[in-house]
Amino acid sequence: MVDAIAGLPALRVLIADDDRRVRGALTELLNAAGFAVIAATHDPAVAMTSAERLQPDVALVDLLLPDIDSGLALVGRLSSTVGVPVVALSAQDRLRASALAAGASAFLHKGSWPGSVLAAVRATAGARAAERTRPKTSAGDQE
Repeated sequence: MVDAIAGLPALRVLIADDDRRVRGALTELLNAAGFAVIAATHDPAVAMTSAERLQPDVALVDLLLPDIDSGLALVGRLSSTVGVPVVALSAQDRLRASALAAGASAFLHKGSWPGSVLAAVRATAGARAAERTRPKTSAGDQE
């Protein structure tokens, strides 16, 4: 998928949320805005494997996945092991500090406006996406 305005490859997003409706709504919102949702799962292990294999530009992670602390653990593993920037999601604002300490680049309340979700994804994915879309140069091209 290519961003029609900039002509650049679409930002690639991974979603990890145990609520099928939330995954569906986020996927629909992001796809409609020109992002490419490359994986959406309820399972932290599948999310990790997908991130390692597909190298998304950003991940949206629910902090309250079914297993105790699995959302926070997934945030830490994605950000430190795979180097994927993470936007943490939760209906509980009290988890903000824990999410950021675990390695999340941003935190959003699950009730956030769609525009806030899109802005957070764009801002969080920015540096990684710029690196991915930067033209490769050969040794002979260097000055």
